Amino acid sequence: MKFIDWIAELASETFQTTGRMTVVVQDNGSIHKSHLTRQQWQRWQAQGLFLFFLPPYCSEMNRIEEQWHQLKTHEIA
Repeated sequence: MKFIDWIAELASETFQTTGRMTVVVQDNGSIHKSHLTRQQWQRWQAQGLFLFFLPPYCSEMNRIEEQWHQLKTHEIA
């Protein structure tokens, strides 16, 4: 949670100076939607951080998945 708190601090600075929200795109990993994380959502939004979640089972929308595929297929195999 320290990482997202750090992002929220940066988002807060951006929001205060420009009025623009920071958007973080995440998959639906359980850690991203844990009870502890959900408790912080309103605070983060007030700081100018918006969490956007990809639809379930849409790995084609998650850009890192193609990189993992290439790594597994060509580098590790």
